[in-house]
Amino acid sequence: MDVIMNPFVRMHYFIDACDLLKDTFDGGFRIHSSWPNYRDTNEVYWIKSQLDKEMNLRVDLKYIEQSRLSHLLGCKFFLFEENDEIKSNLKTLVELADKLIDLWTKEACESAVFRHITLFSSAINKKNIED
Repeated sequence: MDVIMNPFVRMHYFIDACDLLKDTFDGGFRIHSSWPNYRDTNEVYWIKSQLDKEMNLRVDLKYIEQSRLSHLLGCKFFLFEENDEIKSNLKTLVELADKLIDLWTKEACESAVFRHITLFSSAINKKNIED
C-alpha cells in the first residue's frame, strides 16, 4: 500500500466509512458527496420517488461493505456480497501496514502477507472466477 496514493492506510487518519455514515445519520445528517464515493452511483430507482432515510442508509452501508477493498487499495475490487471475514481483517491489515511504515520487522511483514493479503487474494480470485 502506498501512503501517497492512499494516506488513510495510516491509523491516525483511518475512518471506518460505515461508522461515519451511521454517526452522521444518528446526528440527523446525510453525506451527499464524498471521495471515495459512499453511495452506489449505479443504484436505480425512480428519480421522483424518495427512499426513506433508513432505507438510504441501508443501501449506502451495503455498498460500502462491498467496496471496502476498493476504498483501501485504490482500485476496483467490488465484492458481490458482504464479506465479514474481509471486514474483520481490514483494520488489522491497516494496523500492520501502519507499523511497517514506521518500523519494519520480518515477523510483521510475514503476518501481513500470509495472514491477511492471502484472505483478500482469495476474495479477489473468487470475484474473477465469477466474472
